[in-house]
Amino acid sequence: LFRGPSSRLHRRMVIDEPVALQIAGGHDPRRGPGLFSISAISATSLDAVVSAYFEELERLAAEPPSAAELVRAHNQLRAAWLFAQESSLAMAMSLGRAMVFYGSPDWDEHYLDTMASITAEDVQRVVSQGFSPDQRVELRVLPGGEGSRADS
Repeated sequence: LFRGPSSRLHRRMVIDEPVALQIAGGHDPRRGPGLFSISAISATSLDAVVSAYFEELERLAAEPPSAAELVRAHNQLRAAWLFAQESSLAMAMSLGRAMVFYGSPDWDEHYLDTMASITAEDVQRVVSQGFSPDQRVELRVLPGGEGSRADS
């Protein structure tokens, strides 16, 4: 959804319908429920950014990602994982995360195969079930202006 200028959200929200100057986001995995977030610098209004984001999630729930989108996502995950293995610290963090979150030091060895096995239908199912309106939390952070309180 977020990675690079060819991603669904970047194309829609920054290029095609420029409601945002910049977007970022993704999944922050934890043991138990994780967090999927978006952050954006609005070009118009926050309402326009939020609407475009939720519309894109609804579209993904209705229309699975294309084969090309899945290949691109798998390639991006593979590249990110490989680059993350370049330092001793990153490898230690990965090992620690595998032990804490998944109870196995070998989890990382199977990560890429697990990610590569995800199908378009899997994505569609997870978006349909996990991104329903009753499971959303929306937090809007605005810059302080005249009359804003720093201690609130």
